[in-house]
Amino acid sequence: MTDTLAMTDTLAVADRLFPLGNEIHRFVTWLQKRGPADGRLNEIVRLKCQELREKTALTREYVADHTRALCLPLERISRSLGAYALELEESRNVVRLKEAYRSLAQGYELLRVELEKFKKQHAVGKTVALRRLKTDNYARNLFHVTMGLTGVLLYEYVLSYGQAVAVMGSLCAIFILLETLRRFLPRWNDFMVDRLFGAISRPWERHQTNSSTYYALGLLLVTLFFPKTVAQLAALVLAVGDPLATVAGKRWGKRKLWKEKTFVGVGVFALASFAATALFLLLLADGLTVGSKTTLAVSLALSGALTELFSERIDDNLTIPLVCAAVASFWFAG
Repeated sequence: MTDTLAMTDTLAVADRLFPLGNEIHRFVTWLQKRGPADGRLNEIVRLKCQELREKTALTREYVADHTRALCLPLERISRSLGAYALELEESRNVVRLKEAYRSLAQGYELLRVELEKFKKQHAVGKTVALRRLKTDNYARNLFHVTMGLTGVLLYEYVLSYGQAVAVMGSLCAIFILLETLRRFLPRWNDFMVDRLFGAISRPWERHQTNSSTYYALGLLLVTLFFPKTVAQLAALVLAVGDPLATVAGKRWGKRKLWKEKTFVGVGVFALASFAATALFLLLLADGLTVGSKTTLAVSLALSGALTELFSERIDDNLTIPLVCAAVASFWFAG
């Protein structure tokens, strides 16, 4: 068997897999919002799991005759759907349901990665790329806020410029080293994603650069190249706006503004960023009038929200602090 396919076979595989992948994404996303403790729709969920499991199994059998690489994620998805359905039918243990859901999410992300490779390898056009799965993770959101605010306060009251650069540079070096190691050591990658950072990792980060690496890099760059107050403002927008927007968008966002970004998420980003930067400017920043501080806070909130909205190819943990630092630097120039 070979992974070199004729054009007709390639299109046939794509026609089966991409619609199935999108259907699995919609189901996993809906399942997350429902939560394992919601017993009102158990029978509907169980039947949907069985339906998707049958589709996935049939697709795996078909794909096995054409390409091996896609069989593993399909098999994992099929097993996870079966485990979720069985648990709903029997004991309905919340812990085991969460474990089955996590395995399902990981299987989907593996399928997404392999489908992107398949698409590039065989030059498959006219297909909608599968979206990354962003699961709810309040521990991650709290970590995001805590690290950013801690950095701002340390830079204000404890660290000098040189010390701040040294700290951020060391963190970046550590993160880059860990990223490099896990590219060559699959077991180390599994340990990092599942155990070391299991509480704050997302399924797609098993296969791509962790957002924390971009977070550290973004803060290092603004600390290194921008004045202290400018760097702190950029860090505040990233630390407060991004995680609160994620929580609000997932929980209350209904209407889409751009692709997967909602009006609610973007609005919360802007409001939270404005509140954080305005408070910081009023309490700690000198040299500007109250009106200028308010206008600057509005500028940062809008700049950060728009950057987060349109950051697709580059992680917004890198783009948000750089754009906001550039905007803020004009107010402190000279």
